[in-house]
Amino acid sequence: MPWELDWVVGLIIYATMLILDLSGMTGHVSLPGELEVLQNPLVIAAGLMYGVEFFADKIPGFDSI
Repeated sequence: MPWELDWVVGLIIYATMLILDLSGMTGHVSLPGELEVLQNPLVIAAGLMYGVEFFADKIPGFDSI
């Protein structure tokens, strides 16, 4: 993994996938062969899942449902 993206590993998995996806799609980072699958536009759904998880943590009782 390129050193520029090492900080991403500490984030929630959905945010990590979204950042890798956007970096690869825009050409800012050349992803290795096994991570090129993350450049699929459907991975943008990871952003939606990150938003759901983020707000679920903020609503008391909702995250335990």
